[in-house]
Formats: sequence, C-alpha cells, structure tokens
Amino acid sequence: MKEENIKNFEEANCECHIDECTCEPIAENQNKKADEIDWKDQALRALAEIQNIKHRSQIEIEKQSASKTKSFAKDIISILDSYDYAFRALENLKQSEELQSTITGFKSIYNSFLEILKKHNIRKIEAQGQEFNPMYHNAIMFQKGKNNIVITEAEAGYMMGSEVLREASVIVGKE
Repeated sequence: MKEENIKNFEEANCECHIDECTCEPIAENQNKKADEIDWKDQALRALAEIQNIKHRSQIEIEKQSASKTKSFAKDIISILDSYDYAFRALENLKQSEELQSTITGFKSIYNSFLEILKKHNIRKIEAQGQEFNPMYHNAIMFQKGKNNIVITEAEAGYMMGSEVLREASVIVGKE
C-alpha cells in the first residue's frame, strides 16, 4: 500500500514542505501544461506575425521610395531633353568665342545632372551605333543604312536599375 501511495503521490503532482503537503489532481496538472503550451504557441505566432508585418512594411516603403524616385527622374529627364535640343540647334550656328564659352558652361550643368542621376542608379541608354532592340529603343523612322543598326538618336532613353524609364527614340538603318 505504501508503494501505491508513493506512486499516486508522484503522479498527482504533490509538493511537501516542512509541515504540510499539497496535491493537485492529475487532470488539473495536465490542463495547466496544455494551457502553458497554448500560450507559448500563441506568443510565437504573434511574434512571427509582427516580423511579417515589419517585412511587408519595409517592402512597401521601398516601393514608394522607388516610385517617387522614378517620378522625379522623369521630370529631370524632360529638362535634359531641352538641353539636348538646344545643343543640337547650336551646333549648326556660327559661334563666337563668347557663345562657345556659354555652351561649355551649359554642357557642364548638363553633365552635373547626369552625374546626379547616375548616383541614383539612373543612366542613359546607349543607342547610337547599337543594334536596334525594341526593349530599349523606339523606332520613329527608317533610313538607308546598315540593317537594324541605330543611325541617329532623336531622343535619349533612360533606365533606372534594370527598368526602362523611357525608350530612346531612334532612326534605324534599313538596307
């Protein structure tokens, strides 16, 4: 009988101190352990959800930033187009030394714009002399020349990273 009482004492989750012993029924002890496991599981799931929310928020912030950068870049590109048109128009004029100096200053400003864009991973698409590629070039005209080679770049194209912001408008050779 003593051995059975000892076994029951251990299974019943009993604790004894100097003057007293307390015992919890086996079922109550198991319920507490199950509750503890449930609470731990819920806590782990809540932590995982918080990490997922942080990750999704970071991705959304990066997308918004890229979108704003893209919009800003397109605005700057239109200014660079104006410079390109002006430089082409000035090439055909007789230029005094003073005018040549002014043009050099404007080209310096133009190059500064390009460097700023480059810092933000925005670059010009090389078109002149390249094989025509509809992913990067928009053919506006065909002229006699080497087949499928860009003869003239009418308007520069730009990329941000691997994304095309605007295709280069080009004149393509046709034999």
